[in-house]
Amino acid sequence: MRQLPASWVAAVLWVLFGAPVWADSPKPPAPAREPCKASPEHRQLDFWIGEWDVSLPKAGKIAESRIESILGGCVILETYHQGDGFSGNSFSLYNAETKSWEQRWVDNQGNLRSLTGHFENGALRFTRESTDPAGKRRRHRMTFSQPASQQVRQLVEHSADDGQSWVVDFDGLYRRREASPAPASPREGKNE
Repeated sequence: MRQLPASWVAAVLWVLFGAPVWADSPKPPAPAREPCKASPEHRQLDFWIGEWDVSLPKAGKIAESRIESILGGCVILETYHQGDGFSGNSFSLYNAETKSWEQRWVDNQGNLRSLTGHFENGALRFTRESTDPAGKRRRHRMTFSQPASQQVRQLVEHSADDGQSWVVDFDGLYRRREASPAPASPREGKNE
């Protein structure tokens, strides 16, 4: 059997199926190198970036925390260590698809917490729901605010009566360490 030249085969395929899709297709645009750095919403929690001493109102300093921007400015990573050996990490990010903030907290006690939130009036409030050992539903909220320059307040509360009243679980004041410069002033984004 006689073999056809490759150029003939290509010509026949061209006639039957048309030009290859890739022949005239424009190249897709290159993705932005660091899109989160240009997004005001992704910058809303930048006031928390730095090295901190964490204290409670009646206990004084209980922990140290390092907050850093990672993955091209898309994620805020917390590395938290208490003096009693308790430690954990949180990963916070603005989800442009849902137009909300999300945080995942994991710690050395085997806990995993998933929260969602919104930035309003200069504060970021996360919420989640859980069920206590007796099967009763609980609501939780955690608010990050900046009460003064070089300080961040993290207020964690829960409600067992569907938000009618709230109990404080943690009222931590983060004080920036002197060797830790503050990041550039964040631009406040709009959540719609």
